[in-house]
Amino acid sequence: MQPVYESVEKTGRLMVVQEGPAHAGFINEVIAQMAGSSSFGSLIAPIKRLAGMNIPIPYAPQLEKAAVPQIEDIEAAAREIVKNWR
Repeated sequence: MQPVYESVEKTGRLMVVQEGPAHAGFINEVIAQMAGSSSFGSLIAPIKRLAGMNIPIPYAPQLEKAAVPQIEDIEAAAREIVKNWR
């Protein structure tokens, strides 16, 4: 977690991304660890959590693409936390 803490202290922001659903995912543990760390006070924007839909990941490529975060989704979320929280 040390690299994550250092990044938050430098940028004031945290975005966590995973392909699977958010519930019971590792991103929740990352957020929990951040909330309990001394780096939490460095945040200048809300933590952004981006995860797949709350469904089993489909086999068909076009359905899988709709169910998990894509590059465009990640870019848009990153731009949002930078633009709206200066």
